Amino acid sequence: MWSIFQNREKLLSSTGVLCALGLLTLLSSPASADKKTAEYFRQLRSRHLFSVAENYCLEQLAGENSSFENELEYTLELSKTYTEHARFTSGEDQRQLWELAVERVTKLMRKRGAEEYLPLLQHQHASVLYSKGRYLRWQAMILSHDDQLRSAAVSDLQAAIAQFRTLETELSEALRKIARTKGARVSVLAPHKIRNLVNSSRYRLAVCQLNLAYLQNPDSAGYAKTLQSAEGLFRRLAGGFIGEAITVNSQIRLAECLRLQNQLAAAQKQLADVTKKYQSAEILNRVLVERAYLFLAVGRPDSAAELLSQQRKLRGTLSGELHFVNVQTLLELWKLTQQKQQQALADSLKEQLLIAVRRAEREAGGVWSYRCRLLLENLENVQKFGPELAGLIRKAHTLHATSELPKAIEAYAQAAALAHRQQHAKTALQLGYARAHLLLETNQLNPATEAFRELTEQFPDETQAADAHLMWSYCLGKLYDKNRTKDRRTAYTQALEDHRKQFSGQPSAFEATWMLARLEERRLQSTKALDLYLEIPEDHPRGLDAQVGVARTYEQILSRLRELKQPVDAWETNAINQLQTFAEWFPKPPEALSQFQAELALRLARIYLNRSQPDYNRAERLLERVLTTEENRSTDVQPGLVSWKSLRNTAVQLQIVSLAGQGQPQRARALVLQLATGSAEEVLSVLNGLMQVRVEMDSNTRAGLGELQLQTALDLGKRADQLQPDQKLRLQHCLAQAYAAT
Repeated sequence: MWSIFQNREKLLSSTGVLCALGLLTLLSSPASADKKTAEYFRQLRSRHLFSVAENYCLEQLAGENSSFENELEYTLELSKTYTEHARFTSGEDQRQLWELAVERVTKLMRKRGAEEYLPLLQHQHASVLYSKGRYLRWQAMILSHDDQLRSAAVSDLQAAIAQFRTLETELSEALRKIARTKGARVSVLAPHKIRNLVNSSRYRLAVCQLNLAYLQNPDSAGYAKTLQSAEGLFRRLAGGFIGEAITVNSQIRLAECLRLQNQLAAAQKQLADVTKKYQSAEILNRVLVERAYLFLAVGRPDSAAELLSQQRKLRGTLSGELHFVNVQTLLELWKLTQQKQQQALADSLKEQLLIAVRRAEREAGGVWSYRCRLLLENLENVQKFGPELAGLIRKAHTLHATSELPKAIEAYAQAAALAHRQQHAKTALQLGYARAHLLLETNQLNPATEAFRELTEQFPDETQAADAHLMWSYCLGKLYDKNRTKDRRTAYTQALEDHRKQFSGQPSAFEATWMLARLEERRLQSTKALDLYLEIPEDHPRGLDAQVGVARTYEQILSRLRELKQPVDAWETNAINQLQTFAEWFPKPPEALSQFQAELALRLARIYLNRSQPDYNRAERLLERVLTTEENRSTDVQPGLVSWKSLRNTAVQLQIVSLAGQGQPQRARALVLQLATGSAEEVLSVLNGLMQVRVEMDSNTRAGLGELQLQTALDLGKRADQLQPDQKLRLQHCLAQAYAAT
């Protein structure tokens, strides 16, 4: 669900980064370090520069001869950063961050010298559970059907409550002891620091209880008891010094407690008191959220809507939670108009809902916009499918978004089955397709294959049937890759052929053609593969890949014919004509070639050089084009393909071949000497490549290349002490080949 946050650090403005750099500069001053460390890390966390904060802490902790106080300071900040970072990740990354946050603290607890500072470490240990429990509570409220998630949230909150309660009791006793001894020192912690820890522990204890109440049955005795306990703590803290964060937060939380206890008038009065005392935008925004919830609690969504409208007029925008309250308000208004059968007004409110959700996504993003979208999707699904199927769809989508994949697979299965029974064929196919994809994603290949097969049989006439059939074929191919039996190959081949016939003319049919071509090429059926590659149009997503396949299979055919001592002229002519046609579509210089185009250019150049009458001029132009592209490129524009380094090495190898073939040994030698100054790995790669291309050259060219290989290998041998064992072995192989050639 919250994987949308995972790349937030990359999206930060330059202002935020510069601020962080400024803070780093500030910390470089030893005199100010002690005072500014906490603020420095708070600023980094507020800007989501988690990696910067974590790396800085780890660097400080890695230093030798560091005092225990210094280690304590950076351990606490590192744990806080891991805890905050976890809120903006999901799945395994999130779990590991929470574990690291606890692990760092518990490890320091066991270290000598920690006894005097245990309250600080215990407070942070409980705070990790506090943060984790609150996060899981929000998830559990969205995934109301997920009992396991609810149990996990309850468990973490209860553990945090127990730890904060114990800590608060022990620290309160320490304060009383200080008072009894008239200020005598009872701890390395100053009295004001102990007092701050007491208040923080009380506040977090109360927040945990408030969050726990949201997960309890409102009619239960436990619910009332939990809220009463939280109310008492918030009321006590609300009487603190005006302006302190804990005081203000407690006053607002107190109103929330009163609302949940249905003491609505008291909650309204509490919010009014806060408004009189504070005028900051942040505090007033939080008060506004509570006031809107109060209006909804008493069944007055019209008043909530008016309140939010005034806020937008005043501020121009809404906070994330206010966007969510706004969508909730419009939804309640829509329900009222539906009950009163005011269809025109209901339609207007539905349009306003759509606008409100889009605005939330545009202005707020993150968790709140996601929750807004969920409310709208649930409404639409209820209207379209009824409450039962809508609930199952929501459950499946939410579990998927929160990376609860095993549960999501089961939920998609239940939703798809119900949709099928209710004759919502298109929806059943979409849900089943999502389930099958998750099975494949989680490496459950056999169940995924069966799931895609069932979809193709159940819904042959639906639009997405082609995608399901292609994915079934793909799974059969993966099964064949795991165990290459004849039966599996036959099943895979037949599925692809069936797809090409059944969905002829559709983009997926050309994808199946490409898959079949790859299969035939792997089976060394080069002519079959060639014909299949040629069927794929250039504007298809596989078009350029197929063109490279054409070049590759032509080379395979020509190589095989030479090996069999059979005529190659006709095939050579066809290959050159076809590949020249592809090359005509290359972008004009100085625009760079793609990796597909570069590989195609190299294969065509090699065919030119391997002819009985080599066409050196055309080969040279293609090679120069590839090398120019490689020099000017900024990044690999087609990840996962042949690397640019490999393409460059091949181009240089072919250039050396071309120069040797044209009787220009000095230029070829100069190019080899240039290469010899590079890394050992690069030189070995070129030497190996020369051995491969030399096989099909004429005798004079082969002899010239052999001399170049020999001299280069001997030069590299002078650097033998720089070579790894596997590199030395490859060098000996190159020397043997070169001696044989000369």
